[in-house]
Amino acid sequence: MSKTAEPEASVTVQEQPEGWELTLCGEFDIGNVQTLEEALDPLIAKRPDARFALDMGGVSFMDSATLAVLLRAVANGAAVRLRNPSSVIQAVLRASGLESVLIVEHD
Repeated sequence: MSKTAEPEASVTVQEQPEGWELTLCGEFDIGNVQTLEEALDPLIAKRPDARFALDMGGVSFMDSATLAVLLRAVANGAAVRLRNPSSVIQAVLRASGLESVLIVEHD
């Protein structure tokens, strides 16, 4: 019996004067959400009130585990903006009622 590989997910971090910009690509779910946690958690520990701009243009899927990571950042005082979410990601945000908690921006 072979194991199915987890969907690919990547996070690239760039420091900005007001905080950080993270570029997310791939599918983020409970099987690989630690990719986002490992990028985001140390930054929040360093500056809990920082601003985070997450470029979501390359994200094709995210689940409730991913939303939980983002909400934990907000609960710790961070300002989280989601840039360029696809229609799929926008639907997830609408369904969860989180459009007002996580600021959504479109270029």
